Amino acid sequence: MGMAFSPKADVAAITTQTTFRESRHAPPPVYVVVLPLSMPDPVVKHGGQQHRGHGASTGTFSVLTPEHEGRWRVASGASFRSIKLFLPEHLLREKARNGIDAITTGVELRDVHGVNDPTVRDTLMLLAAELSWGVARSRLLLESVADAVAGRLITDFSSLSDARETAGAALGSSAVARAQDYVEENMGDDLSLGAIAAEAGVSPHHFVRVFKAATGTTPHRYVLDRRVERSRQLLSDTDLSLAEVAFRCGFSSQSHMTAVFRRLVGVTPAKYRIDTTTIPRPVVAEG
Repeated sequence: MGMAFSPKADVAAITTQTTFRESRHAPPPVYVVVLPLSMPDPVVKHGGQQHRGHGASTGTFSVLTPEHEGRWRVASGASFRSIKLFLPEHLLREKARNGIDAITTGVELRDVHGVNDPTVRDTLMLLAAELSWGVARSRLLLESVADAVAGRLITDFSSLSDARETAGAALGSSAVARAQDYVEENMGDDLSLGAIAAEAGVSPHHFVRVFKAATGTTPHRYVLDRRVERSRQLLSDTDLSLAEVAFRCGFSSQSHMTAVFRRLVGVTPAKYRIDTTTIPRPVVAEG
């Protein structure tokens, strides 16, 4: 068993070897993130806020919350190892307020079970490996891990993420419309996520979530698709050179346009121009 504790950050972690067939725990005083490190059979959780009856296996994490008790069952009663990270509520509030959402006054983690998240998994496994070397060497890493895991959980598994999704649904149509207008008007520029999000009136992180929820695609892919569509129109309806078309559509070069166009359309820009117009044009070498 390994253990680390940081009095300054008020966080702790422990690796344990557990054997049980059925177990029941009262609501913990703090949030506890549990990651099985070696498990022959899935641990099934009954009760709690959600993920009822889902099996947790090696590398998937669960969150025990102060609001919910839990009942667990292992079919074989076999022994398994796990790491537990203890996160106090004040740490989550400070993380949400200082690093993620400056105006939030509170945040609660969701009661989840058996979640496969590479960020949380790899971070906790790194801490588990460090714990085997002793407490003293683990404190600095413990604080870094607690900060990283707290940030990840707040972003995607908390009341704050739920509120953002709700707000995003209301904000989505107007923010996305402004962003789309901005892209169309500035197609030839070197567009950045920050500039597009600013035009929409939201943070870059929030904008990506809102935009993808509304359109089904990322801002980057949307801009790429719009540039290809604009280039198709210019290739068919104008006599502009391929280099000029690439410039007006915001590609970094003619060769960049050719590569993207071939990948998304299936033919080169020059071939597309020949196939989509009856006006005789000279064949221009691809860049």
